[in-house]
Amino acid sequence: MDLDEAHVEVRVAKDEWDRQKAEWDAMNAAMDEGGEWEPERAENGDVIIYKSDPDLELTVLTDTQLRAVTGVAIPAFKDAKIQIVEALEAVTASAAVDLDYPPLVWFKNPEFTEPCPFTLTADGQVYGHIALWGTNHKGARGSQLLLPPHSACHYDEFLLGATLTDEGVTVPTGKVFMRAMHAPLNQNLHLAREHYDHSGTVGADVNVGEDRFGIWIAGAARSTLSDADRRELRAAPMSGDWRPKNGNLELVAVLGVNVPGYPVPRPRALVASGEPVALVASGMLAPLVPDESVLTASDVAWLKRLAVETREAERVRRAEVRNAELAAAAVEERLRADERNRRAAEAVARLRQGDVNERAARLAARIGVVKLVVS
Repeated sequence: MDLDEAHVEVRVAKDEWDRQKAEWDAMNAAMDEGGEWEPERAENGDVIIYKSDPDLELTVLTDTQLRAVTGVAIPAFKDAKIQIVEALEAVTASAAVDLDYPPLVWFKNPEFTEPCPFTLTADGQVYGHIALWGTNHKGARGSQLLLPPHSACHYDEFLLGATLTDEGVTVPTGKVFMRAMHAPLNQNLHLAREHYDHSGTVGADVNVGEDRFGIWIAGAARSTLSDADRRELRAAPMSGDWRPKNGNLELVAVLGVNVPGYPVPRPRALVASGEPVALVASGMLAPLVPDESVLTASDVAWLKRLAVETREAERVRRAEVRNAELAAAAVEERLRADERNRRAAEAVARLRQGDVNERAARLAARIGVVKLVVS
């Protein structure tokens, strides 16, 4: 064995301890009386500090980190052995999951490698796709296309709840409902949400996202579900409810229903003598990979919002320019008015000064003064 940070204890029998203590006491007494204590020496004259007897001492390893174990012919510890304990696997594999605080990994992107129908495991984990890209809604008529919409707000209208995980991390989650009817189609987003707040039973709390196959959910079933509830939830295909918001359809709820609008086919295995001999995915087609050159409904909605925002920004800009022009004109007009007033005041002053000088000249002539200056 290779060990790191080993902690050991050296233990001796009581008789041996008493003998060694007596020797130490004798040595200390001799030193206290000013005498000399002659230590035991080896044949070459070296002082013997410590003598170990494996029959009287026991070295005990109390704590360490095991770095490696090597199988050898002669072990360092003669009684060392290793064996497979069958019960160990059963004990470690039967650790129950607390659904009140499910694992954080359950809510992460499942990283599916193929379309996956809704799944509820025995320990309460739920995952799967609720709609596949390129799948037309069963309610579409004729050539009408009702494809699963992409979220323009990162599913903020669905992820309104929160779940505390076993790791102490709070993750945004939405609810999967059981025994609930879809909200009426004429209801807006807020009314539809209010409908689900007072309808059905919450079966699971899930995260939601998009991958190359479709819209996935991942999370945990509620701990309050009975065995019958779990059976019902496991058997129900999932159906999403999308409502308009800012020109785009946004997911507000996920329900377990009898007939979903966007069915996700479940693979079926033909079994003979307990062994699968054929695997059939009836109706399961490869999902349409979005063509980057074709605008999706989400792209069109984004462009519409961009156009509206651009027009509004241009209107605000023009209004600001107009206000600035009006302010500049008002300032210019005031400057012109001030200039006119200044010139008028100067003219009045000149006129007044002229009248004074003329009157002074008349008075001077009357009294015989050659010139009378009035300043």
